[in-house]
Amino acid sequence: MLKALQAYATTHIHKVSGWLQAGPRAAIWALLDYQALSAVSGNIMEIGVFAGRTFGLLIASLRCGERAIAVDVFGSDQRRNAFLGNMENLGLDRERMDLWDMPSVAFAATDGCAALEG
Repeated sequence: MLKALQAYATTHIHKVSGWLQAGPRAAIWALLDYQALSAVSGNIMEIGVFAGRTFGLLIASLRCGERAIAVDVFGSDQRRNAFLGNMENLGLDRERMDLWDMPSVAFAATDGCAALEG
């Protein structure tokens, strides 16, 4: 996990458009590191993935048996395919992620949190 996370955070993250700056990226990394050291495991979800800059960081941190769920209103096949292309270009495992094409308000009306149980 650490090698993939480090490679993504230091090199590959700049290949994906988005707004994740160094400070929040360091905070997320610290939380992921704390979870690993504390043996906290489970699926992870991001609501509002845009092009996948933060999602790439999250999926690079997955351990065996964990999944990542991306929730966004992609709005078009072009935008959805751009997101998937970013994940593929980064070498991130498509088989370990689920895409939910819906607005966050619609997500609130689902039992989406149950998908985080793992």
